[in-house]
Parts: sequence; C-alpha cells; structure tokens
Amino acid sequence: MKIKHTGVCLPVLLILLSGSLSFGQMRERHETSASRVVWHFVARSLVNPSNGTSQVVGYFTDLDGVSGSLFYGAPSESTAFLTLRTDLFTLKPLPINGNIPVSVPGPDTLHLYFNPTPSNSWNDPDTFSSGQEIARFNRAANLFFSVGTTSFDIFSLDLLFSQDFTINGQEVNLGKIVPHGVTNNNTGSTISVGGPGNTLAFPFVATGIAIGNDAKSADEN
Repeated sequence: MKIKHTGVCLPVLLILLSGSLSFGQMRERHETSASRVVWHFVARSLVNPSNGTSQVVGYFTDLDGVSGSLFYGAPSESTAFLTLRTDLFTLKPLPINGNIPVSVPGPDTLHLYFNPTPSNSWNDPDTFSSGQEIARFNRAANLFFSVGTTSFDIFSLDLLFSQDFTINGQEVNLGKIVPHGVTNNNTGSTISVGGPGNTLAFPFVATGIAIGNDAKSADEN
C-alpha cells in the first residue's frame, strides 16, 4: 500500500495537532536561548581617584532579536540608540596574587536606555542616561583582575525591571529576551584614556550571554 505524502512535515503536524502556539505567537515570544550571545557593548569605567568611586557608561553595538542598525547614522558612541550607565560603586582591593592585582567591586545596578535622537559623549556621562530607561539589572558576585595592561571581570546580571520600547519598527522588551538575566564578560585596559572632570577613564568591551532556566527546560522536555 502506498502512503501519500501530504507535504506537511512531522514537527509541524505535531504542533498543529497539539494546539501549541501559532507561528505568529512564537515570533512574538522571542527569548534568547541559553548560552546564546545577547549583546555586545563598548564602555568606559570612570574612576574618581579622590574618593575611590566608579561608574560605567557605554553603548550597545547589537542586541539579540533586534534587526537593523542600532545607530543614528555612522556607528559611534555619539549616535548609539541604546546606552548604559551604572550607579556609583566602589572597588575593594585584595592582596595582590603574584603579579595579578585583584579587587572586588561593590554591589551595583546597571541601567539601559533608549534614545531615538542620541547625542552621547564620553566627556558627559549624563548623555548616556538621557533616554527612556528600558531595563535595569543587579550585578551579582564579581572579581576584577588584570594581567599586564589587560583587565578582566565576569559576572551575572539579574533582571529587575524592563518595559516595551520600539526601535527600527520593532517592539522590544528585555524581559522577554532575557527573563533569567545575563552573564557578562568584560575585557579592558588598565591604561586610562582621560575622563571627564577629575575622573580616569578605562576603556573596555563586553559580551553578554543569556542565562537559562533549568526548571523551565526540564518541564518542556
């Protein structure tokens, strides 16, 4: 007996029979897969040597789930739609480990912003927080260290707040993209490029990796 091929593949047929989400609903429910890169950003750590406080400002070059340019014109810090800024925090130095300086950053909050008409400047930290706040993260345990003139730190970010915003005609919400947070990997320089006012500016770049939810994954399998 011949079996007629209907043209509907088995995975699609199973979805239709089970009453699962429609294709449109699945597109709307974008969530970055665990261990997938969420974002890259370019930033500077601004250190005030007079009181030991620091803050970070920067801009995003890409964000998972968002197509099109994240810049209003030629890519640079001044034209970036998506920016970031932390609250002030302090670094607690630890005893040097051989020739590796080590310190522990204090608790901190990272704020993300969207500005459709950006005019950001490394010389004015306020410009990186001049738009609509679209998300807020708490930084988890962290260890900051350097080898030679290169600095490193890796830490996780817990999502505290997010809201919808529209960029390139797309409605985006970080709470849908990374509901379980992000693990951030920073690589920078220990050589200051000169900061605004009396601060020292240390440049770095970062990659964010989506944090998964094991319980959710187990339920779905």
